Amino acid sequence: MGDLGPGDIPHEKTDPEIAKIVDKTLGTKLTDEEQNERHATDLTTTWFGFEEKNGEPTLQDYGRYSEILGNIPRTGGRQYPGLASFIGQTGAGKSTLIKMLIDLAKENDATSETPVPGKTDDELTPTSGNVHLYPDPKTIESKWPLLYADCEGLDGGD
Repeated sequence: MGDLGPGDIPHEKTDPEIAKIVDKTLGTKLTDEEQNERHATDLTTTWFGFEEKNGEPTLQDYGRYSEILGNIPRTGGRQYPGLASFIGQTGAGKSTLIKMLIDLAKENDATSETPVPGKTDDELTPTSGNVHLYPDPKTIESKWPLLYADCEGLDGGD
């Protein structure tokens, strides 16, 4: 038996590929310009939110749910999407967690849309407004595709 961790739980070696993904997600330092570019691109993942119309807050659906489900290759039969929603304080790591889940589920070097995690040196500024929706690359073509909803931080926005 190997080393024991806290609570006498056996310590297991981390898969080097998983360690690379975690390091890439948590260790990436972006310039303000790179961060702003990623946020601009991330606007296409907005599912719904509030906009002011005639001085009143109005719920706005941006069509993201329909877009995702409409682009899934049909392999026959119905699909029953599941939704995992991440809700919490601004800076709690909601976007980072979703990004890691998607990055860990990707096949090889496939490209998938992922949230833009906040800067580690500015945890109180929200990185996104509204609610953004991301498909899980491992389940998207299955009968039970999983979608991740990344909600604006509880202290974020207007």
